[in-house]
Amino acid sequence: MDTDEQAEIAALIVYAQHTQITNYFTVASFCLFVYDWIITLPLEAKYVWPSPWSLGKVLFLLTRYLALIDTSVIIPRQLGNNLSTTDCQILYQWSTWSMVVGVAIADIILAMRTWAIWSRSRAWGFLLAFAWFSVYSITFGTMGKGMSGLTFGLPPDPALKGCFIIAAGDQGILFIGFVVIMVFDLFTFTVTAIKGIDHIRRGDSALVSVLYRDGLLFSAVLCVISVLNIIVLEHLSSDLFDVLVVLFRSVHAILACRIMLHIRDAAGRELDQTTAAMELTAVRPPARGRQGGTTWGSTTWGSSTGWSDEEEEDGERGRAQVLSLTL
Repeated sequence: MDTDEQAEIAALIVYAQHTQITNYFTVASFCLFVYDWIITLPLEAKYVWPSPWSLGKVLFLLTRYLALIDTSVIIPRQLGNNLSTTDCQILYQWSTWSMVVGVAIADIILAMRTWAIWSRSRAWGFLLAFAWFSVYSITFGTMGKGMSGLTFGLPPDPALKGCFIIAAGDQGILFIGFVVIMVFDLFTFTVTAIKGIDHIRRGDSALVSVLYRDGLLFSAVLCVISVLNIIVLEHLSSDLFDVLVVLFRSVHAILACRIMLHIRDAAGRELDQTTAAMELTAVRPPARGRQGGTTWGSTTWGSSTGWSDEEEEDGERGRAQVLSLTL
């Protein structure tokens, strides 16, 4: 066996090892998504299924079930037997574009949540929309160029499963796509932190706390995963370029859907508490108010004050609940 043959065998062994690592991450990421889908299904059945159709509901269902579809397509792409080059082109094109669309939809949910935090002001709406369109115009362009550089061939050994990539094209193009998505996630994290510090210090309602807690935590996690993908593309070999792609997709879907489920759950619990408090107030006997009015619970009717602080707070909670249910 000459030196060239030994080098080819060594390269093939390394490729097989890297493919196995990618397969481990792919299957683990898919299992993570399915596990989260199962444990959050009761919340989805309670808050999403019976709700009227809205933009938020459509975005939720697209984010959740597109992820289930495209991650399912990746499994045969990575583990299938006797795949032709045409099969691999179709599987890679479908799974890649489905993932990019899914991540874009998930970031719409993040942008809507950020817009809600900033009281749905027109300026912030335009700014977030401009940021989203800019980021995903670049991402779709770079992914298109990156996919055009993928070249497939028949595996030199039948024991190798999945698609055999001969060339991965220009990874720098894919690098740009992950960078701009990371910048968008970092932007949403920053503007959430700026607005959220005062609310967290004041100790607002559970609904508002959920809005900020999830926003900060989830944006930070997405930034970290984007950074990891950038490191992979920049420093690891070309046959590991997609080792974290399914994790990136799954976590985007998981966190975006959890944002909506947690908001609706918190709004539902606050609504139950408010209803219970109103029922308790209604059965309490009337008492004379300090200014001569009749007091039912905490509200003095016939006094000069009109609405009490408690009722004003309940009104704010009600508006927050309406806001959350329209996301």
